[in-house]
Amino acid sequence: MYRFSAWAFLLSAVITWRAQAQVETSLSTPQVVISSQFLELTAEFRKFPRWEDVSGDDPAVVEHEAKSISYGGGFTVGQQIGDRPIWATIGGFYGTGLETNTTLASGDEVHGEVDNVGLGVGVRIVPYQGFHSALFMWGAAYHEWNNGDFNVIDGTTLTERRIHKTWTGDYGVGAVYLLGEVVGLDFGIGYNGQFDKKNAAEAFRVFLGVHLNVSELF
Repeated sequence: MYRFSAWAFLLSAVITWRAQAQVETSLSTPQVVISSQFLELTAEFRKFPRWEDVSGDDPAVVEHEAKSISYGGGFTVGQQIGDRPIWATIGGFYGTGLETNTTLASGDEVHGEVDNVGLGVGVRIVPYQGFHSALFMWGAAYHEWNNGDFNVIDGTTLTERRIHKTWTGDYGVGAVYLLGEVVGLDFGIGYNGQFDKKNAAEAFRVFLGVHLNVSELF
């Protein structure tokens, strides 16, 4: 009986040690949070700090006010470059909500509504991937279209369509929290602009969305 109890104790100790070692190994091995190919779909809010000042900066303007917050959505597709923590990205976004209301010295009134659309390419750097989360930084070049409809009221109403096109930069930091092998949540803050005080389209943005590890699906 004594010899049987001793062997049972040793066997139990070995099983417990191996199980503990496996747990420690799994905990010490970071999970792949952002796979080699990913897709992100986001809801975005943008604040245009110079929108009101620049859009109303004209000697003929006697009164001006503007709505400088837009909302919309965007996407980012990423492909990892080799085994480095760097992804090449393609992205796009759409935002609406910008408005202007202007009264001119002539008495004419102008009401404008502007949508913001962009497509671009860039890189994402991921300096940290933990068990369920990852931090990332990005830089990108975007071609943007500012599409505006302006109603000019001067006894009659005239609608005028204006489109402004430009190249601009997009930079920021964000994080991903993985809910499973494929799906996670991502969020971040960024700057979109040319570091130009006269650029009405300069914006700061926040986003929240869904991260999909596409390469885990195939």
